Amino acid sequence: MRRLQLNLAHGNVFALTTVVVASLARVLGLPASAPLAVRAAALLLLAVCGAGCGAILNIAIEQLAFRPFGNQRAAFGPLIATVGLSFLLFQAAIHWRATFLPSPTGAPRPHHGAPDVPLLSMPELLPAVELGWGGVSFTLKDALVLLLGAAVAAGVAALLARTRSGRLLRAVAQDPELTELSGGDPARAQTFAFALAGALAGFGAAIFAAYYGGASVQHGLRGGLAAMTAPVLGRVGDPRGALLGGLALGIFGSFSDYLLDAQWTPVLLMLLLVGLLALRPRGLLGREQTAASEDVSAASATAAPRTRVGSGAVLALLP
Repeated sequence: MRRLQLNLAHGNVFALTTVVVASLARVLGLPASAPLAVRAAALLLLAVCGAGCGAILNIAIEQLAFRPFGNQRAAFGPLIATVGLSFLLFQAAIHWRATFLPSPTGAPRPHHGAPDVPLLSMPELLPAVELGWGGVSFTLKDALVLLLGAAVAAGVAALLARTRSGRLLRAVAQDPELTELSGGDPARAQTFAFALAGALAGFGAAIFAAYYGGASVQHGLRGGLAAMTAPVLGRVGDPRGALLGGLALGIFGSFSDYLLDAQWTPVLLMLLLVGLLALRPRGLLGREQTAASEDVSAASATAAPRTRVGSGAVLALLP
């Protein structure tokens, strides 16, 4: 039986990593006039550091919020634990920003209930060369972000399809009991999944900070909201559906920012998430199981209780 686990601290992993990356960029102290090759190397270093920071934070979340509950069917324990860890990461980001990089005199100071922390700026690493035409703004920054997004999506798809670790992840997602009988380790797969998700969040945080030229701890709430809504919009459990859902959310948010106001975009995303959970819990691309197919499955299980056919991912784990 598959059990959906939600990590509500994922958004603040992103937020804390943006602050760490921006801090490291300020320590490097690269001027805007630095050669392009030097800025590219610095961006690569920041992306690697961001991925490492995100992976470490997410592994810690898995060890603290998910591992103690084992294979319990109820997911309320991890859900509540990740909410608590989310607040801890949020406060860590605030105090990192306030303690190590103090704000100018007269700027708002963070305190409980009103974490209004100024934007943490970082050097300009991505060249802002205008490539648009016909009144449409499209910069070299936008092109690089799109290329990086496509490369990361292709890399993750290849990892899931062609590596043993990827097959283990898919096998555990489909049937953890049969995977364990076939020689797989569900606990190791869970740790690897959290590490991979954290690395992707950290890599995205580094690119995000470089694109916008700064970081703020408030980015975690909106990022976490989008991270939860994207797979629900596409199809839960399908990376391709999550990718399409993320692209759709980006387009939706851009129109909302332009036609309404940026402050209303999170509200509309929350309404979209609630509506999808109520009307299409499997996602827009998900297929609802019919009663007939359930009856056939039940009849097959009754007729041959000892026969259990696993997926290709599970069978690939067999020696």
